[in-house]
Amino acid sequence: MVPSKNTCLERNETVALTVFPQIMVCRTGRDIRADQRAVCVHVFCMIIILMSITAIASKLNEESKRLIQSVALPEKRVRELEDDRSEEV
Repeated sequence: MVPSKNTCLERNETVALTVFPQIMVCRTGRDIRADQRAVCVHVFCMIIILMSITAIASKLNEESKRLIQSVALPEKRVRELEDDRSEEV
């Protein structure tokens, strides 16, 4: 199977743009470095968002643990009282 002329041209353009990214500025009028900065800013924002979500989840986990422990103490006391009462009878 012989590749079409367009496919070869696209491959050559990809290699050329990889080696010489300045060509893209001439072709599109956009600066690739500006695009890279935008990607970096987006990645940085995503990291900040993920860290804040992690902190919120950690805080909720601690709160859940505290609530479970506060419910378990009266349950334990009730069980002890029931055991003491059954021994008396």
